[in-house]
Amino acid sequence: MKSLSTRAVVYCLIILLGLLFAAPNVLPDSWLKKLPDSYSQQKITLGLDLRGGSHLLLEVDTSELTHNKNPAMHNQIIHDAVEQSLEVVRRRLNETGMVEPMITRQGKDSILVQMPGVSDPQHIRELLGTTAKMTFHWVVDAKTRAGTQQINVKGESEGVSYPLEASVALEGKHISDARLAFNQQSNEPVVNFKLDSEGARRFGDLTKHNIGRALAIVLDDHVITAPVIRSAIQGGSGEISGSFTSASANDLALLLRAGALPAPLKVIEERTVGPDLGSDAIAMGVTTGIVGALLVLAFMVGIYGRWGLIACVGLAINIGLTIGVLSVLGATLTLPGIAGLILSIGMAVDANILINERIREETRSGQSAMASLNAGFSRAYATILDSNLTSLIAISLLFLFGSGPVRGFAVTMAVGVLISMFTAISFTRLVMEWRVRKLDKQPLKITGIQWLDTLSENTIPFMRARYAGLIASA
Repeated sequence: MKSLSTRAVVYCLIILLGLLFAAPNVLPDSWLKKLPDSYSQQKITLGLDLRGGSHLLLEVDTSELTHNKNPAMHNQIIHDAVEQSLEVVRRRLNETGMVEPMITRQGKDSILVQMPGVSDPQHIRELLGTTAKMTFHWVVDAKTRAGTQQINVKGESEGVSYPLEASVALEGKHISDARLAFNQQSNEPVVNFKLDSEGARRFGDLTKHNIGRALAIVLDDHVITAPVIRSAIQGGSGEISGSFTSASANDLALLLRAGALPAPLKVIEERTVGPDLGSDAIAMGVTTGIVGALLVLAFMVGIYGRWGLIACVGLAINIGLTIGVLSVLGATLTLPGIAGLILSIGMAVDANILINERIREETRSGQSAMASLNAGFSRAYATILDSNLTSLIAISLLFLFGSGPVRGFAVTMAVGVLISMFTAISFTRLVMEWRVRKLDKQPLKITGIQWLDTLSENTIPFMRARYAGLIASA
């Protein structure tokens, strides 16, 4: 009894902890506001197909990066460019304050961006499509050395261009921070920037030796401003002014903070899912889930009686623990994820059926209640373990080689399968042991509705048709 009590305490603590993490998903908002943010925010995020939002598929244009490069190096160049682009896109979207965008690599040179709750992605598309490559160039004047290579770069105004020295005086990668501000004299929106230590030193030397010259700030092959240096600028900070609005200045500051893309991004697919479609999917998923659960409950109780009811309680705990683990992992639930959850519940039902049938077989052979229980669980355990391990192997392959919704399906199902093993082998056995101890020396009878019991006792000789089955499968 001591072993049973100890296990009961341990299992109860595990179950309570899991259900505690699952609670924020079902508690009303009025309750969540009274709880700490670190706890109330532990919720499953609804995916694009459930919540509605926007979907962008971006292609990394690496044609310039691979131009005149050794063909054997193309794959590595493309891989590095896509990985760097992923990080820049993630930083840009985080800077916008967007709640949990989903950013994944798609294929060889594409990036998939899913933004739940975003109904108009135009602004986001513009932010992601801007390379934001910033450089500083001296404007050609009397101090320009003879023979210096020159370039003409368009300005912000129509028909205006600037003759610039081709060599880059300072690269934008040295900008460590940039913020929207307002000029104290004109009250116009500007961008204040700060340079890293190396950039501050170089900028100080450049401005010190070029007083009276115009320094052009070039963003994506356009001069946005070309102020004249009046004095040496020390301290590694400066101001970018131009024909900005507050929104455009804020966007520029965001782009500079997030860093430049290594290559342009092209939008090759764009889709928007309305919230009505997402709510319909949720309602359908909830309805089918409830109907399925009721059918399982009726089947288990009809076949196994009170012992089937124990299995149903275990299934309910299984669902709660799965939601709790997914909440801790910060998982995103999609329609394929719901399918994975339902499939894992089906496998949990199979495990409980195997256990009950094994116990029935041992009881029919004349063993005592506790001996039948122990033998039934030990014999069913190997089958349950084998089936779940093979499922986990297939799931791991889906996770490794899949992306997006396929990975969501794999994660949800893997968590469900692992938890179903805990509930079937640990919780269900604990409750059944407690029930058997209450029976004392009475025989163990797993029975349900009489005519269903009679039906289940009639075996069908499937193995006689094994050769025909194998041939048909081939």
